[in-house]
Amino acid sequence: MMDYEDEAAKISAEIDRWQSPRFEHTERRARRSFEEDTNRYLMEEDTNDRHVSFTPAPATPALSLLKRMGTPAASMNSDPNWTEDDKMDDEDDYVPIQSPWVSRSVTDTTPIVRRSNPSFQSSHTDYKRYYDASLTYLRDRRRLSERLALQNEKAELLQDAMIIAEENEGSDLQVDQKLIKDETQVELDFLRALNYACWDRSTNAVDDSFRKEGNFWLLLYFLRQQGTTSLLWDDSYSALHSYNNIISSYLESQASFIQRSDKELLDALFCHGTGCPLVLKRRQRILTWLEKCFEDVLPDDATRPRKTKYLLNAKLTREGLPETDKDAEILKNALGLILSGRLTDAKSLARDSGIPWRAAVWGGGAPEDGASTGNPRRFLWKRMMWIQAQKLSEQKGGLADEIAISALLSSNLSVALSNASCRTWQHGLYATIRAMLDRTEDDLLHLRNNNRRRMIPYFPVAEHEEVESAYLRSTTEVAGWNETDAIQILKTAPFECMQGTDITERAIASFVIGRESISQFMSEAMSKVVDDPSLRFLTHIALYMDSFSSSINQTTIDGSTDWKNELLSRYVEHLASREDLWYMIVLYASLLPETFIFESLPMYLTSIESPQEREVVVRQLRELLPGNDWDSDVLKRVVSIIFEEEDESVDPKNVTPNDYLKMKAVDWLNFDDRHCGEALVAANHLLRQFLLAEKTISANTFIDNLPIDILDNVSKFVEILEAVEVTAVDQEVKRLRMKQAHSEFIAFKAYFNALNAYNQWNYVKTTSSTTTSVGTYSFDESRLNSKELEIARREKHRQLISQKRDVSGNVVSAANAAQSALREVLEHPGGWLVTEDEVVLENDADTKRLLELGTLRSNLIPGIVKLYQSVCSSTAEWMAASLDDLTLQLEQKRQTALQILDETSAGLDSAVSPKYWAKRGIELLNIVSSEKDKIESVLGPDDLKSIMETTCQLAILEMQY
Repeated sequence: MMDYEDEAAKISAEIDRWQSPRFEHTERRARRSFEEDTNRYLMEEDTNDRHVSFTPAPATPALSLLKRMGTPAASMNSDPNWTEDDKMDDEDDYVPIQSPWVSRSVTDTTPIVRRSNPSFQSSHTDYKRYYDASLTYLRDRRRLSERLALQNEKAELLQDAMIIAEENEGSDLQVDQKLIKDETQVELDFLRALNYACWDRSTNAVDDSFRKEGNFWLLLYFLRQQGTTSLLWDDSYSALHSYNNIISSYLESQASFIQRSDKELLDALFCHGTGCPLVLKRRQRILTWLEKCFEDVLPDDATRPRKTKYLLNAKLTREGLPETDKDAEILKNALGLILSGRLTDAKSLARDSGIPWRAAVWGGGAPEDGASTGNPRRFLWKRMMWIQAQKLSEQKGGLADEIAISALLSSNLSVALSNASCRTWQHGLYATIRAMLDRTEDDLLHLRNNNRRRMIPYFPVAEHEEVESAYLRSTTEVAGWNETDAIQILKTAPFECMQGTDITERAIASFVIGRESISQFMSEAMSKVVDDPSLRFLTHIALYMDSFSSSINQTTIDGSTDWKNELLSRYVEHLASREDLWYMIVLYASLLPETFIFESLPMYLTSIESPQEREVVVRQLRELLPGNDWDSDVLKRVVSIIFEEEDESVDPKNVTPNDYLKMKAVDWLNFDDRHCGEALVAANHLLRQFLLAEKTISANTFIDNLPIDILDNVSKFVEILEAVEVTAVDQEVKRLRMKQAHSEFIAFKAYFNALNAYNQWNYVKTTSSTTTSVGTYSFDESRLNSKELEIARREKHRQLISQKRDVSGNVVSAANAAQSALREVLEHPGGWLVTEDEVVLENDADTKRLLELGTLRSNLIPGIVKLYQSVCSSTAEWMAASLDDLTLQLEQKRQTALQILDETSAGLDSAVSPKYWAKRGIELLNIVSSEKDKIESVLGPDDLKSIMETTCQLAILEMQY
């Protein structure tokens, strides 16, 4: 049994490992845990072509920092031909994120293994990964449901026994917490599996839709770690209004600690200090997610120092800030590191590449630890960076990456959103969320500084009040923003690529905002699904959202069940349209309402003909369908649908392709021994259908090919059910049905055994001649004496008798088998296909079955009677003709010839005697008139007349011998 305490501990450790704060001053080794897991996943999937394909941007001449700050004009790109209408060709070139002042250098230098340009994989793989994740999630959820049911049962037992001890209450509470933690882990595993499924395909440079999709699931993973409240965020008008008040109150409370340094305040704010409101934690979590997304696409050599050469320029040399031939490449990687939250690594890259002044510029606003004044030049630095970003964006020849860095570090949102290096929706979202959190930092430090100024008149930072106010005025537009405002800003962006019109971007935006936005997105997206990947994506969102309704805390979101049912129905229909995806149908159909499972699902399953695929589906039905015996009901419906298909070709003498399909349909019920009773019922149904349509050959072919053990299994079940005392009505009905099916099948089996025996007898009789020739002798009888002639005559008679005995024995053996098999049908216990005892009539199908059995009995019993008489009369006639031939050749009397032919010395009672078979035929009258066998009730006047005429002929033949 699983140790749930250990599992809960693992969950806590996992959550703690992922709760990386926005500002931390220790090395962030934990940040690599997700990448390591991902790399292991990739290495398990494929070990081919693992190398990095990263081509650095070409070096571009650039002006020095001081010269550019004082020079007007500029474009957003180093390319002088660049225009605002140009769009970025490859988003892979723009790498990921983080907060500027945190020491985030990662000392683990193990490169992240990525595959470059993997060979194209079948889209079946994409469906398979979603399927595997969903299957595991469903199984885990059901295990949790079983544990919860057991816990509730225990609680009821305790309540009934009136045991209300405090230790018991505490124990139940612990179980609740373990269940909640386990449920959280199950959901996190599902979201991470979906992220992996998309992440592995995201290295395809042709289409980054998989990367976006993987980023979406990663966002849900990050938010779910904080709880369902964070994932399903309340974005109602009243809630949004209250969030600003909550943040303001929290900042004022923190600003009252005037003795704390900047670093201590920011640690409390961004390392989730006591009382930090969830709205801020969630916002920081979103930024951490964005940083993770950008870090995933960083080239492995992003932190590798570049060997640079200074560009000789007298003026620049005098200023002491020379430029290098690798500035463009360094700035591009530095921007990627900053977006990934690795400012420390970006500064190290600059220093190690020979441009330490850039590292100094980027780190000017870092909080200083240990100093009571903190960093007194922080606001001044941010103001200057803001101005620099503004001026650089107006100059020509400026590097877009450098402008983006300045804009992001100073929260110059207008410049950042119009920058060529940030021209994607994800970059825009990062810039807005970061600007909102930066403004929160600034407000906190400004409030603390104001308190200091009021309480400590000669505080050293008092003279910077004007600088603080000037900078705060430049970011006034961000103050009071919420996530809805951030998304709305992007929707109005002048560039279409930043407006977030892609379905995954709209999905991300809805979850960033909150539950009302999620509902609106799902409603709109469902009506605009235009491709298969979008349908798959939306279906799994709806599936996950609806699973909250069955969670321990039963969190719900309006419309989730309707989304799930509609999207899953469409998704199942799509899976059914592709043969390679048929095996996935049952999983998704099992999550739909009963009406779909019993009405639509069987329709889709009828197309599956492969025995291997059918066996897989049968196992899935047994495992995944929630109700008892639902798998049996679905399979019965599948078989019934196939049986109902009309046959276009009406050819009772041949087995048609549709007949073969119907025969194979019964195999659906032969994979699981629990369905053997239903398999027998279905077999009987098909046999009745064939026989009523006069397709005797099809029926005979079908019954010959049925599994041998099907009847044995049913017999065992019947014996077990009869041996056990049955009290439940449904169990009694089941026993009666199985017993009826067993009896009916035995009756059909006897009928076809009789037909086969008759056909075999007819073949033997028609191929066996009544006259026997022993050949001619080549010797001259005139040269033989009397003794030699006698010897030759005796040898001839011996050969004749031997041949007669062999041929007659074959005919007798076949006739006995046929007569016995036909008699078994006529003397079937209780009457052949008679169902007067223990009849179950629960529905129209039961009534129809009785009518069909009555019709078959009326149609087939007269034929069996005729065949029986035919065997007896034809065999008697054949024996008479054969005996006459022997009598003639032996030149003996009939009685003497019969005695010579019969080795048993039975005389007239011998089976080779015509009289023997005449008597057997006459005995039919006793069978027909017997009330026990109920034969006479189905015979018409013509049938009785024919029987009497044949009986008279047999009586005459009997008297002749």
